[in-house]
Amino acid sequence: MIIMQNKIIKIAMPLDLIELLEAEAEHYDSFTRMVNAVCRRYFLHRELKEQFAKLSK
Repeated sequence: MIIMQNKIIKIAMPLDLIELLEAEAEHYDSFTRMVNAVCRRYFLHRELKEQFAKLSK
């Protein structure tokens, strides 16, 4: 018998990240996979923007 435990957590996220998560939700079969993929892409994009901004100075 498998017993699953659920926990509710509160986290703070940028609003644009929340919008991305909502838009991508239907494309993933697992909440965890969706959050991992979208967050990875979001933070990679943000880091690249910062690095390119440094190069253009």
